[in-house]
Amino acid sequence: MPRRFQGPPTAFVVIAVAVVQVVGTVFAAARQPDHRPLDVLAFVLLLAGPAALALRRRSPGIMLPAAAAATIFYLAAGYPWGPVPLSLALAIIFSAAAGRRWQTWTVAGVCAAALVAFFAASGDEGTLIRAVAGTSWLVILVLLGEGPGFATNG
Repeated sequence: MPRRFQGPPTAFVVIAVAVVQVVGTVFAAARQPDHRPLDVLAFVLLLAGPAALALRRRSPGIMLPAAAAATIFYLAAGYPWGPVPLSLALAIIFSAAAGRRWQTWTVAGVCAAALVAFFAASGDEGTLIRAVAGTSWLVILVLLGEGPGFATNG
């Protein structure tokens, strides 16, 4: 029987995602002066998502809601955009791969509704396009995790 993809070690995932989210957001924030400046709460939320990924094998039922909450609270607080959704994206894939189908689709649906509400409140003329694109990516992430040959346990 072919070996299923196990993914990189959890510690590597957590550290890599934390570095990308923090460093990437610091650089992105420099070009977004109209957003709330990064403060201690911002960094706590930027690190909470990657920290949740540490639960990907032991407690995937906690990992996904924790990563989603950190991402949603960060963006709702008005902090600058950056790679902050990376931990949420990986949590969606890992959760779906762990067989937590109902929870994964539910959280992806809540995130999609939050995206639509966020973009609708912005009043930007590209609201519909951004909402459809974000929602489409959420569906793609779930389907990637549900795909054959992807496993998170082992």
